[in-house]
Amino acid sequence: MSEAHLYVYGVVPGDAKAPDGTGIDGGALRVIPGGDVAALVSEVPPEELDPTRERLTTHMDVLKRAHDATRVLPMRFGVVMPGEDAVRADLLEAYAPRLTELLTAIAKRGELEVRATYREEAVMRAVLERHPEIRQARGSLAGKHDDATYYERIQLGEQVAAAITEVRDEQRNAMLDALSPLAVETRASEPAHELDALSAAFLVDEDKLDAFDAAVSDLDRRFGDLVRLKYFGPLPPHSFVDLEGEVPAWA
Repeated sequence: MSEAHLYVYGVVPGDAKAPDGTGIDGGALRVIPGGDVAALVSEVPPEELDPTRERLTTHMDVLKRAHDATRVLPMRFGVVMPGEDAVRADLLEAYAPRLTELLTAIAKRGELEVRATYREEAVMRAVLERHPEIRQARGSLAGKHDDATYYERIQLGEQVAAAITEVRDEQRNAMLDALSPLAVETRASEPAHELDALSAAFLVDEDKLDAFDAAVSDLDRRFGDLVRLKYFGPLPPHSFVDLEGEVPAWA
């Protein structure tokens, strides 16, 4: 039988303890110390781990439990190393200065995520109020056969999409202007769909959490009729700890 390998969830301070509970596939969680830093791990078979929903959920849950108790630098899903010696030599010792620097940078900070999605009927009302020419074009096509107005409908669709983008850019900037000053750093994603108003992560100091909560509540009151606002956190700083290219991924 092949020797079990170690799944690495993240890097924690050297004196940190493993959170209660189990890890991926029921493996016992433990900490491997390496000076000022340590690795949070559990045993897994040496075979490649398929990213099942259960395993991905467990990966995130372990990091959340660790984050609730200490600082943690999250690793991406699927980092597996061949034993304690490899964890110490190839991760903790090889990258000690950078890992220590990152742990210091996230001290007493957490990631907050804000996502806003337009209510389709509401954003269309906003577009029609702002652009009477679109409302007029829609009215002129009402009741006409689709085939006979094919190109006109394409043109109208393009006008609507451009108008939604115009509204979104204004309101996205307004949301970021309200939240970003309360954060140490902001990472905003490009919209994946025309109804995505905002998808952003914010690295926030603990003493600013209440102010950030209040700012999100204010945005909900301000835009709540137009968007569905979702708010998550504090979370481990996944969006702000980029170890890709610095720490290799072992299979």
